[in-house]
Amino acid sequence: MRLIGKEKLTLLQQAGQDGKKWISNWSTEISHANWKHESELIHRYPSVIAIGRNVFLFKVGNSGLLVKAKISFLQGIVLVESLSES
Repeated sequence: MRLIGKEKLTLLQQAGQDGKKWISNWSTEISHANWKHESELIHRYPSVIAIGRNVFLFKVGNSGLLVKAKISFLQGIVLVESLSES
């Protein structure tokens, strides 16, 4: 998958070592993923929350933060829309 909007995750750098590690792991995994359907995403991330058509919230470890991302499975694109507190 192509990851767009990664710069929006820079606030996680302030979340300490856990935030930095999460960014690195999540970004790497997204860039290597090849999900064609929502079910594949949910299988890999059972805690992901679907909030709209192809819009998902990813929990950032135990930080209380959420990454909102829009995913185009057909085009293979993950767009980071925002970072917020849960």
